[in-house]
Amino acid sequence: MTMLLGLFSILITVSGIPSRYTALVHETLSHLNQFMVGGA
Repeated sequence: MTMLLGLFSILITVSGIPSRYTALVHETLSHLNQFMVGGA
């Protein structure tokens, strides 16, 4: 699951979406990763 999230964030970064949205996505992903690690 974490691998998929990482690949997703890379795709978003490469696709040229404005950095504002990229930063938001990375923030969300990091929160999700913390939640999954803490929840597991």
